[in-house]
Amino acid sequence: MRYQLLLLDIDGTLRPHGQACIPAANVAAVAAVQAAGVRVAVATGRGRASVTDRLMNGLHPDYWLCAAGAQVVDAAGTPLYEKTMTAAAVEAVTQFCAEHGWPVRFTFADGSYAYVGYEVFAAQEARVDHGIALKDGSARTRHQQSLPYSAYGAFPPGAAAAFAARWPGLGLRFFYEGGAAFALSDVPASCDILPAGVDKADGLRVLCAAAGIGPAACAAVGDSDNDAPLLRAAGLGVCVAGGSAAALAAADRVGLPAEENAVAALCRELWPEAFA
Repeated sequence: MRYQLLLLDIDGTLRPHGQACIPAANVAAVAAVQAAGVRVAVATGRGRASVTDRLMNGLHPDYWLCAAGAQVVDAAGTPLYEKTMTAAAVEAVTQFCAEHGWPVRFTFADGSYAYVGYEVFAAQEARVDHGIALKDGSARTRHQQSLPYSAYGAFPPGAAAAFAARWPGLGLRFFYEGGAAFALSDVPASCDILPAGVDKADGLRVLCAAAGIGPAACAAVGDSDNDAPLLRAAGLGVCVAGGSAAALAAADRVGLPAEENAVAALCRELWPEAFA
């Protein structure tokens, strides 16, 4: 078996935008390859607390690579790797967003706390129902209990460079998402904000060590900028049709659109024996 570990992004990959949960066709195909001996990891920008049973629709991965690589746990919830933002980073991001009126939320172990623009996130969640474990963090004290893995907020193009110039020592990483599916308030783009040195490729290396395999034995599927490092690092990187420019450039090939159950089609192609 050439590929022994399959890593799958959720939003825009396993779950097409606009759908409430992962389609049954994708769930059934992933379950079939698991039964054939392939291990499966969800690789998402969401925190683990924001991946609900309803969203997964019966899919049970062997590993969880969450917060775009900053939070990696096994099926039982045992942490395999954790990297958090610093308190200084939380306060700098909060200050920067508050000055510009840009919504931002931080991904903690127990949910996603909106430090700026809670009402904007709540309205988006009511409209789209992403299943985010959203909490009102407007008191801006949650990070005094424990630190977050990552942040997500409305950042217009160019804002990341301006932030890095103002706080050069923090080394935060900004992975953009664009389009109507991600628009917050009147800002036409948003992004994941990660600790220095963290991305989904780091999570891949952690999972390879846990599974006792090398990256060449891994296949990965994604659609966004935060998937690009993962698609480059895996033995086979597949970007679904319509993915971001960065994800398309990083991938070895382009798959079907998410709306056409791209994951199910790939599973049937790579592991036909699982469907015999």
